[in-house]
Amino acid sequence: MAPISSAPEDPTSGSARTTTADPALLLPQVSGRHHALDGVRGLACLMVLVVHVSTETGDALAPGPVGALLSASAMAVPLFFALSGVLLYRPWARAALDGTRGPNTRAYLWRRVMRVFPAYWVVAAVALVLYAGDHLTSVRHWAEVLTLTFPFNTSPHWAGPGPEGLGQMWSLSVEVAFYLTLPLFAVFLGLWARGGATVDARGRRIIGGLVVITVLSYLALVPQYFPEPRELMHSWLPRCMGMFAVGMALATLSEWAWRESGPDGPVRRFCRTVGTSPGLCWAVAATFYVLEATPAAGGRFFEPGNLWVSVIESTTSIGFAFFVIAPVALAPPAPE
Repeated sequence: MAPISSAPEDPTSGSARTTTADPALLLPQVSGRHHALDGVRGLACLMVLVVHVSTETGDALAPGPVGALLSASAMAVPLFFALSGVLLYRPWARAALDGTRGPNTRAYLWRRVMRVFPAYWVVAAVALVLYAGDHLTSVRHWAEVLTLTFPFNTSPHWAGPGPEGLGQMWSLSVEVAFYLTLPLFAVFLGLWARGGATVDARGRRIIGGLVVITVLSYLALVPQYFPEPRELMHSWLPRCMGMFAVGMALATLSEWAWRESGPDGPVRRFCRTVGTSPGLCWAVAATFYVLEATPAAGGRFFEPGNLWVSVIESTTSIGFAFFVIAPVALAPPAPE
C-alpha cells in the first residue's frame, strides 16, 4: 500500500478557507493536516495486517463466519483507494470549481514518485533475490517488478496476484496507475466543468463526470470475463476506478460546500448531515462489510468469481469506502 499524506497537495491555496469564516455552517475541513483521515488510514493498515496474517495462518480461509469476516478485511484496499481520491484530487477540484489553473503536474508526479518508489525498490530487490529463482537473471522480470507493471503480464509464471513475496503489491500498482492518470482525469473533469456558468453548475458537472467514471468501472468488468475469463484484470485500474471516484467526489463536495451559492444550500446541508452522523454512516459501512463476507461477493482472498459476483464485490467496496470515509472527509475541523 502506498502511504498518502493526509495534508492536501496545495494546503496554502488562497481559495482554501478556514471554518472561522462562519462556524455555524459546520463546513468541512479543506486545509491543513487532516488528522481524522490519518485515523482512517490507521484502520486500513490494521485491516491489511489482519487479512494477511489470518490468511497465512489459515484462519481467513476456514469455513464459517469468523473466517469470512477475517477475509473481508481485504476491504482495506478500497479505503486506501478512496483516501487517495480525497487527498490527491482536492486541489484539482478546487481549481475546477473556481475556474482557475490546477496544480503543477510535474511537481505532483515527482512527489508521487519519490513517495513510492525508493522504499518499494528496496523491498522489491530483496524479494527478487530471495524468491525469483530461475527468473533472477531475467531482465524482463526485474523490469516488470521494479516498474510495478507485473499485473499487466498476461502470461505470468507465478500463481496468484503477483510474484512470490510481492503478490500484495498489486494494489500499489493500481495506486501508481491512478497517480499517473489523475492529471488526465482532472483535465477531463475540469474541461467538462467549464460548461457551467456558476460554481454550483460546475460542481454538478464534476459530480456527474465522476458518476460516469464509476459506471465505466463497472463496464470494465465485462472484458474481464468475456469472451473468456481474464482474472489478472481484477488488479487493473479500470476495475478499481469507482473506488477512487468516491473519494474524488468527497473532495469535490467538501470544496463545493465553501463556495455554494445561497445561505445554506443542499451541498452544505449534505456535508453537515454526513459530517455529524458518523455512527449511522459506519453502521451502513458495516452492512457492506458483512455483505462482502458472504459468498455473494465471491470466494476468499483473491477469487473474483464471475461477472455478477464482481459487480457485487465492486458495489460493496465502493459503498464501504464511501460510508467509512464520508463522515470524516466532510466533518468540520476539531475545535482547538
